[in-house]
Amino acid sequence: MIDTHRSEDFLAQLSSEVFASLSRSDQRRTAEQFLRGMSVTPSRKTARNVALCLGDPSAEQRFQHFIAHSRWDWEPVRAALAGAVERYAPKLAYVAHPLVLRKAGKDSAGVHRRFVPELGQTVNGQFAYGLWHTTAALATPVDWHLELPGPAAGSPAAAFAGLAAKHPGSPRPVVIDARHTPLPPLLDGFSLARVPLLARISGAATVVAAERFRPGAAPVPVPAHQLLTCVWGLRRPVDPSAARWTAASVRVRVPGTEVVRPGADGAPRPLTLIGAWDEARARVSRCWLTDLPGSAPALLRLASLLDRVTSRLGEADASGLRDYGGRSFSGWHRYMTMVAVTHAVRVLAAQDRPPRTPAERQPVPLAL
Repeated sequence: MIDTHRSEDFLAQLSSEVFASLSRSDQRRTAEQFLRGMSVTPSRKTARNVALCLGDPSAEQRFQHFIAHSRWDWEPVRAALAGAVERYAPKLAYVAHPLVLRKAGKDSAGVHRRFVPELGQTVNGQFAYGLWHTTAALATPVDWHLELPGPAAGSPAAAFAGLAAKHPGSPRPVVIDARHTPLPPLLDGFSLARVPLLARISGAATVVAAERFRPGAAPVPVPAHQLLTCVWGLRRPVDPSAARWTAASVRVRVPGTEVVRPGADGAPRPLTLIGAWDEARARVSRCWLTDLPGSAPALLRLASLLDRVTSRLGEADASGLRDYGGRSFSGWHRYMTMVAVTHAVRVLAAQDRPPRTPAERQPVPLAL
């Protein structure tokens, strides 16, 4: 249960930090008021509902203007939020997770019809990606990408790479579900950004082994699941206490990639294909591709962060994740920025210790 007084204190502290880039004092006051209202409004987080919950109906117009028409830049706010969350709870990884926002009409920014493989149906709505800061205990979004209809619609490779490019040189990986994503542009985008990647891929994705399994047999492009059968005998338990799940890995390259990211020794950074076996069914259940070092079981434990974010999307709904009713692109981004800050207040205030100051920050090694 969240301590109300502590939550309010933390809200004021976080607000002063993340909204510091807003140039006008009235904007910063409105941002904190709207954030405070979003944190306590039990219904949809509309400007009207937030104003009523705060007991100030006259604030509705001010809140609407702040989101839809005020010209504050959301990028510095998100960057400040990411830094604040990192100081409080150093991440194990970022998770780039898709978000489908169903819409009845077609006038809002980015609305179009698309087949969503995860849902098995065509949806009319907005299609976005959230970049989630994830640890062993929490997950909270710190950045957003809204896809716009056009020639690139339907391919999340540019969205993933775009989010990675905003965090260049990050020592922490981005975990994604890339089963329906063309791999070459995805890998090239992350290589250019110098951001490590751990991607779930389709078993039908084409890869080439970086080593020969039979003398005289040159490696040829094959489906990932087929190549993994060659290392079936090398699989090891992901968790020693649960023998059902095992894993094995093999070094590969992906045909069609154009950007080669060098490793620490200057040589091309290798890619590792990881297979997760369900021993009860005697088959590969998931395939992953990464440029991270480490054992297959350790990397799969890191990959489980993707499922953690999926399971916590409902918690973000309580922060207003699906409540924006405006039409503009900039209004969507400003509102979703406020959602991210609201959710950070919720999850961080519920933790056992107060936020860490920059002087307290200590690097946390990646658990590989």
